[in-house]
This record gives sequence, C-alpha cells and structure tokens, in this order.
Amino acid sequence: MRSRRDREQLLPAAQAARDRAMQAFYRMDSAQRAVTVASAAYSRLEPGPDAGRMAAELAPLDAEAEQVAARYIATLDRFDLELPSTDPAAAVPALDEATWALEAAATRLEQLQGRYAPALERADRALVEATARVQEARAALERARSAVAALDPVPHDVADLLRGAEQAAQGIAGGAVQQGPEAARRAAEEVRRSADRVVQAASTLGERSAALERRLASLGVRVDAVAYRAEALAPDLSTLRRDFVEPSWRDVEGALAAARPLLAALPDRVADLRRLLHAGEVGRAEEQVRQLVSDLERAEAAVDGVGRRLQALRAVESRPREPLERARFAVRDAQRLVVGSGKEAPRPAWVARLDGLVARLEQLEHGLGVRGHRDWWAYAAELGSIERTAAQVVDDVRRARGR
Repeated sequence: MRSRRDREQLLPAAQAARDRAMQAFYRMDSAQRAVTVASAAYSRLEPGPDAGRMAAELAPLDAEAEQVAARYIATLDRFDLELPSTDPAAAVPALDEATWALEAAATRLEQLQGRYAPALERADRALVEATARVQEARAALERARSAVAALDPVPHDVADLLRGAEQAAQGIAGGAVQQGPEAARRAAEEVRRSADRVVQAASTLGERSAALERRLASLGVRVDAVAYRAEALAPDLSTLRRDFVEPSWRDVEGALAAARPLLAALPDRVADLRRLLHAGEVGRAEEQVRQLVSDLERAEAAVDGVGRRLQALRAVESRPREPLERARFAVRDAQRLVVGSGKEAPRPAWVARLDGLVARLEQLEHGLGVRGHRDWWAYAAELGSIERTAAQVVDDVRRARGR
C-alpha cells in the first residue's frame, strides 16, 4: 500500500493516461458511428457488390470496436482514480494499453471509410441529383393540377392524363433517400413527363377545339358531296348492267349496297361530334372523328368506284389491244433479260414462267375474235396479273445476277 504522499505524486500521470484513453475512446466511437452510417447509406443509395464488400469489411471491425470499448470501460472500473485504494502506478500501463487498442481500432475504421470515400461521395451526389429531380417532378405535377383546375368543363381525356400523373407520383412519395437515387430519378422522370402531357393537353385545348371545328365543317361538306354523287349513280349502274356482263360490275354494286347505310348515318354522326365538341370533350371527339373519316372514305370509294369501273370497262372495250400490247412488251422485256448476252444459261424456272405467260397472252388474244359480250374486267385483270408476274421474274433475275 502506497503512502498518501506517493499516491498524490503518481496520480497526475494516471489522470493524464485516463484522459488520453478517454480521447481515444471518443475518436473510436466517432469513427465507428460515421463508418456505420456511411455503410448503411451506401447500401441503400447504391446497392451492389461494392456496398456489400464495405459491409463485409465493416463487420469484424465493428465487432472489434465493441470489444475494445468493453475492455476500456472495464479498465476504468478497475482503476477508478477517485478511490483512495486505486494504485496510480498500476493504472497507467493499463490505461495506456486501452488507449493503444482504442486508437488502433479507430485507425482501422477511419481507413475503411477512407477507402470507400470516393464511392460514398458519388452516391451522395446521386442522392442530391435525384432529390432535385423529385422536387422538379412535384413542381411539374402542381403545374398540371393548376392547368386542369383552370378548365371548365374538364374533358375526360385531360382528366385521365392527370390521374395517370397522380398515380405516377406515388412512385416518388418516399423521396430519393427511401427509394434510392436511381429508382427515384426514374420515377421522377415519369412523373415529369406525365405532368407535361397534362399541361400540353390543357394548354392546347382551345387550339385543338378550333381545328376540330374546322375539320368537322370540311367533313360535313364531303358527306353532302358523296351523298349527292350517290344519288346520281342510277344512270351509270344502268349502263353497267345493260352493256357489260354481271361479273364485270358485281363487286362494285355490292360495295355500294353495303355503303348506303353507312352513308345515310354520316350526317347524324357529324352532328353528334359537334355536340361532343361543344361539351368540351375534345379528346373523345378527336378519337371518334378518326373512325368517321375511315367510314367516309369507304363510302366515297364505293360511290366513286361505280364511275371508275364504268370508265375502265369502256376504255378496255374500245381499245382492247392496248393493255394486251403492254403486257406482251413486259413479257418480251423479261425474256430478253433472261437470255442476256448468252454468257449465262437461263434458269429453267424462269423460262417456264415466261412460257406460261406467253401462252396466257395467246389465249387472251384468241378470245378477242369471239363474238358476244366479254368479261372485260376479267380480261384487264388477267393482263395486269401477267405484267406483275413478268416484273417478278425480272426482279428474280436481277437479284440472282447481282444487278
């Protein structure tokens, strides 16, 4: 047992050792907390192999820090310098040993954080950027809400677009920290695009409405015109039935019969679209006008097809040899290409196809001398088929010979 005087002489050194140990403990504790927070943030913000390696490297260092801290606290308890019974001389080496262990553990923790500092900074920058994108997306959504609120009435298509943007906004409700930078950035971009579509639809509503009003006026004129032409078809139909065999005009008459109910309904449909437009439903009117245009084009094709067919049949009937000579020229042109310069033997398949076309031409020419009504439409269609087949042979030859 040391004397009181000896103890008082040794106590300052022991207290200094205790202060060094305490400072080392604070350093290690701070390093442990910082690297633990950094590892957790890295795993959340940039999950992947690197974050996994950092967590794996941290685990033994974290366990070591806990053990070193426990030994330090036990050393303080064992060498309580406030107690008269504590030997300061024995406390100094024990506290110095604790200090060394604490500093060594702190150094390893700081080195670990230092090795991953670039990756942590990159993840932090990504978080900052993603947070900014989320804020921009929320601002865009507010602009979309304001744009829709200014409409009266609100068209269904614009309301649907806003609902889509609101649903997309659920993806950024947790913010970039909770979701991770990449997921938050993608979600924010989707929200911004959806919101921009809402603003675009709302801001162009008046322009679209005016354009559709003009288009409906034009369609109304077309509907009246095709209805007028349909009423004037009786003479042409009568001529077709009287002067040409039924197979020549049966298809156009059938198409016209099918189009008449469609044509009769078109004026009411145009009126319905005007009412829809005046109710503010521009999007729905735009969708329906596309179908109306398609049906109108079918009706126009059926009505105008009667006159075109009569004109085509008259042309073939009056000059039947003209299409025959065009087809014969196409076949001869193909034959010259197949024979070529004589350096390459023509393929038997090409020759056979062209010989077949020649036979078909001869049969058609022979039929021109037969008296009575002919099916001039079938005659023209057969000649057209011959021309197309000859062109196909030409294409085959050129591909095969690399021309």
